[in-house]
Amino acid sequence: MHRHSRIRALVAVSAASLALGGLAVLPAQATARAAAPTAARATSSDQAAVWLAAQLTDGVIHNDQYDDIGLTIDTGLAADAIGEAGAVSTIANGVAGQVAGYVGDGTTESYAGALGKAATFAEIAGRDPRAFGGVDLIGRLEARVTGSGAAAGRIVDQSQYGDYANVIGQAFAVQALSGASSASAASALAFLLKQQCDAGYFRLNFSAAGAAAQDCDGSAAADAKPSVDATATVLRVLLSLDTFDDAVNASIDAAIVWLEKQQYADGSFGSDDQIVTENANSTGLAGWALGLAQERKPARRAAEWLRAHQVANAGACVSYATADTGAIAYDDAALADLAGKKITAETQDQFRRATAQALPALQYARPRGDIVAPFTAEYVKAGTQQIIVVRNAAPGELVCLSTQDGSDAVARRANKIGGAKAGFKLPKTTGRTVILVSTVDGLADKVTIKALGETTFEVTAKRTVARGGLQSVVVTGLAPAETLGLSVGGRLVKSGQANAKGVYRTTYRVTGAPGRTRLLVTGAFSGRQGTATYTVTR
Repeated sequence: MHRHSRIRALVAVSAASLALGGLAVLPAQATARAAAPTAARATSSDQAAVWLAAQLTDGVIHNDQYDDIGLTIDTGLAADAIGEAGAVSTIANGVAGQVAGYVGDGTTESYAGALGKAATFAEIAGRDPRAFGGVDLIGRLEARVTGSGAAAGRIVDQSQYGDYANVIGQAFAVQALSGASSASAASALAFLLKQQCDAGYFRLNFSAAGAAAQDCDGSAAADAKPSVDATATVLRVLLSLDTFDDAVNASIDAAIVWLEKQQYADGSFGSDDQIVTENANSTGLAGWALGLAQERKPARRAAEWLRAHQVANAGACVSYATADTGAIAYDDAALADLAGKKITAETQDQFRRATAQALPALQYARPRGDIVAPFTAEYVKAGTQQIIVVRNAAPGELVCLSTQDGSDAVARRANKIGGAKAGFKLPKTTGRTVILVSTVDGLADKVTIKALGETTFEVTAKRTVARGGLQSVVVTGLAPAETLGLSVGGRLVKSGQANAKGVYRTTYRVTGAPGRTRLLVTGAFSGRQGTATYTVTR
């Protein structure tokens, strides 16, 4: 069996349920999917889901101008992808009450893409798409599928405002029609496959309605531009189908190969030739599709880039409003701009869309290990900068390193191997500095740095010693277990370690010439010294 035929033959059951109001796992009728990720969801997925749930009012997202049913459905699809059946049901109730306005009146206005998207969501939610919110979504969608000619199978809007149907809408139409066992499903799928170029990508926009060439490769260059968003969406839909047709399998393989080539070194994706810069929306869609296709490494890299763009506070590193925790920023600039502010009515739409499209991909990120910040030095020199290295964090997650007294705090995002580090300048005096290592879940580890400042030891020695005799020395004022050396005339004569009370006792044989002799005691670091003088006799 073809590789991706096997993938689509698997049953994906989400084993974990997020806390969107105590909701249950995916219902049986919504579980036949591509393979689910094997790794447990990280905390970032939980927080993103909770933040998205907070954007709903009566099951719908309102953008302070109107109820955004398209974005609400995106949120419902994300909830379904992570196994949140209760959230899906709540959203389905909200969408059903307003679906008539979203898809058009069916007479003068009928929007094919919206019909496909709404019908797909109705099916996923376990509702009847032929009577969803009082609308026969399948019947209306079938009426929007071109019946014959070069454009057979193509969806077309009926609207006084023009035809805005595109490949993403076509993909949703294929999923909805296939799920409803519609007679139009085969032609819609065949037309969808024509929108894939030989390079492997799917374009976003169709050819002109009357054009002789309705396929991607036969169209003008302007109509055949690659789209990450369209390719990822179509790939996800093809993976959801029950058909194991060779053409579908070949299309899936080609789309995967092309999509993986578009991934940037940091794991992110751009959208198309107009938006080539990395962004959360395209990265989320691509990561989700690649995860479903069991392309685990690229899916993981995308997820961890997304996690690095999540609004988060940890320990003393508080840069964002608590209510915004979990939201995904569109890009680097959006995350940086939010610091010290709140998500506003002007910026909320971008965060909502980014989070809805990123959430399904987040589940492919590697989970956190047992975070440690090993620091093995018994003592360090006061006044120096010490680097604290954190290990086993979740790649992309926020790690806060802060002093226990609150004098300094440094926020870091864990790198691709779960590492993070920060430097701290120690006081110039002897003392202990405690560094707290925190994540969004609280304190993860604690490091105690013992610093030794400059000091003068008290050195007691016999005042007179015959040459060849034994000199007895007592050094006090050392730190417990501090290392030290005793030198005479620049030559080390003894080395050792203080006891638990900071005292060192020793003897050594005197070999120098008769006369006045100076004993120098040097501790673990420069500036920690003591001296004694004695006379060597014949």
